[in-house]
Amino acid sequence: MKKKYVLIIILTGITIILSNIPSLSYIFDYALDEKHYRYSNDSGNFDVTDRSGNNIIGIKESFKEYVKSKKVQEADTVLYRTFWKNPIAFWRWHTYFNTKDDRYKLPYKKS
Repeated sequence: MKKKYVLIIILTGITIILSNIPSLSYIFDYALDEKHYRYSNDSGNFDVTDRSGNNIIGIKESFKEYVKSKKVQEADTVLYRTFWKNPIAFWRWHTYFNTKDDRYKLPYKKS
């Protein structure tokens, strides 16, 4: 019985570690978070989902073009992330602590 618990703990630890290795984390992001990474402006006129979970630069560029091409109110010139940090989602831990990852530096807005 004790060996069973030890095995479960070891397998859980291995799963957490493997899911946070950058090359393997994309598989977890795609499988579990395909529609998780959503971005919007204040009014919701600009709303986009990053299906791959790693295209924040492209989304920021699209938002800049959106702001340039349309007459928007000043409140709508800020890009928000509409997803929160969920500590239970262990496969995202690598992005929470990655200083090069800009997606969590955006202000959060509840959708």
